[in-house]
Amino acid sequence: MMKEWVNSKYGELPFKEVQLVDVSFTGPKDREETAFIQYNLLMKKEILQGHLEFRSGKGKFVITKDADLKKLFTQGSLKAKVDKVEVIPYENVVDANYLLRLQIKGPAKLF
Repeated sequence: MMKEWVNSKYGELPFKEVQLVDVSFTGPKDREETAFIQYNLLMKKEILQGHLEFRSGKGKFVITKDADLKKLFTQGSLKAKVDKVEVIPYENVVDANYLLRLQIKGPAKLF
């Protein structure tokens, strides 16, 4: 079965909509462990972009629309709570990409 692509001003994109997820977390003891957990999360195919901030205990992720949030944020010592889920057009993620920012008017900010 072929994946359907979505036409946009940037050409064909693999997703029409994605989820922008804010999480708060506890568990990691230091920045290195947080970075390791973040790396493992980014290796999952459902997560397109993401960041965990050790000091604030907050994180933000762009994930596919059909991902299971409860399963996704169970990783090692990480205890994450989903604070906010917002469905956004994938085109907004592409707009915020630094390399494509020259093609749009004004700065675009996702995070």
